[in-house]
Amino acid sequence: MFMRQVVFYAVAVVVCMLVNVAGGKVIGTTGGLIQSSLASGDNLNEGSSENALIQAMDEQVGFVLASSMKVDRNQATLQSGGLPGPILPGYDIPLPASATAEFLSPGTYDTTILRFDPPGTNVTAADTTFVFDGDIVAVQHSRDRLNLGTATFGVAGVTYPDTQMGPNSFIQLLTPNTIKLTDWHTNTNIDYIRVITNTIPEPSSLLLLGLGCLGIRCKQRSST
Repeated sequence: MFMRQVVFYAVAVVVCMLVNVAGGKVIGTTGGLIQSSLASGDNLNEGSSENALIQAMDEQVGFVLASSMKVDRNQATLQSGGLPGPILPGYDIPLPASATAEFLSPGTYDTTILRFDPPGTNVTAADTTFVFDGDIVAVQHSRDRLNLGTATFGVAGVTYPDTQMGPNSFIQLLTPNTIKLTDWHTNTNIDYIRVITNTIPEPSSLLLLGLGCLGIRCKQRSST
């Protein structure tokens, strides 16, 4: 019995190693470009990787946010009135003093940078959609919120621009995990936003949980 259990767990470890592949948070796009994850040494400033398409770059995976954070749009606003959600300005607009700040609650999240750095100036991107593997829970698109998010989610060694989404640009949630970017216009040559999504457990995490339950069951059976 002991040897059978040893063999069983050895095989389980090998299977876990095979399936423990961290999937990208962006799983599809229409009109955009999916790039590799951010890494130390990357420069997001103007001209570092110009492209006429909006680029998506994974930033954090499974990041534990310990306290609430200010965002420009939370899930309630993005899904206000149902889905597709309302078409919302994606640029920094004056808010009345009485406006209530929107917050992202503590939890475990993935973050993705959507970046628009086209050749030339005064350029408008074609309408673009991005699909994520987790539900979208918040968006940061104003300079203040982006800098706040970078201080928390930012990848060490990455140079982030001090900018925001361009004027007359709009965002819309089409489905819980699909965002549409309309008329993204930049006159500063480089704009970006941060999309925050729920973390989806990797296959190995789910498998290990199942193996743990199975192991407990086997132990109970062997002791009876």
